Amino acid sequence: MSIEQIVASVQSFNNLAGNPAGCGLEPSNSSAAMYDTLILEEIDETRSAFEELLDGCADIVVVALGKLHVTDSINLKKLVQSSLELSDTPKEELLNLLDASEDINLRTLQPEPVSIIKSALQLCERLGVDSMDVLEEVCEANMSKFCSTIEEADASVKAYEDDPRYTNVHFKYREDEELFVILGNKVDASSDQFKILKGINTFKPNISKFLLS
Repeated sequence: MSIEQIVASVQSFNNLAGNPAGCGLEPSNSSAAMYDTLILEEIDETRSAFEELLDGCADIVVVALGKLHVTDSINLKKLVQSSLELSDTPKEELLNLLDASEDINLRTLQPEPVSIIKSALQLCERLGVDSMDVLEEVCEANMSKFCSTIEEADASVKAYEDDPRYTNVHFKYREDEELFVILGNKVDASSDQFKILKGINTFKPNISKFLLS
């Protein structure tokens, strides 16, 4: 469909909808005012969609990196170190890591997560947003689920006392990360199936700040 055909289709739609052509910007032209309102509504919807898309892209990268972590953490660590030595910026570090993972023949480091990460990063960049800024925001939000003090952990456990979804809510201190993890059983799960719950200071990533006003 050519641009000429698209314009003709829009004009036909407006004619059929009773919106006459060429009435100018006079206050009496209610159709123009209506379209101003519609444009603002569509901008808001698009902005919300962009926020969800960017958040989704960052989540994809984080989850795919998680797969690389659980499949071959030793070689992933080596790749990260080599990437740091070749890069001047955080974005170059990650891209060099992905390039290196394609060049090195790893037994268990599968190519699918690498391709997924690259695609997600490229989509962020095409939206005019620095992918590393979005990733940092999402990672900070993810880590906010955990508690840094025993007081915060205790308050988080108490916050679940009246939550019917979980039982046996408690916290566990992880010395290797120096953070408290809130754990609980879902009421419809067996007693040994613990779920990581959110601490009281958990926050959602603020993706909107990366989009133009």
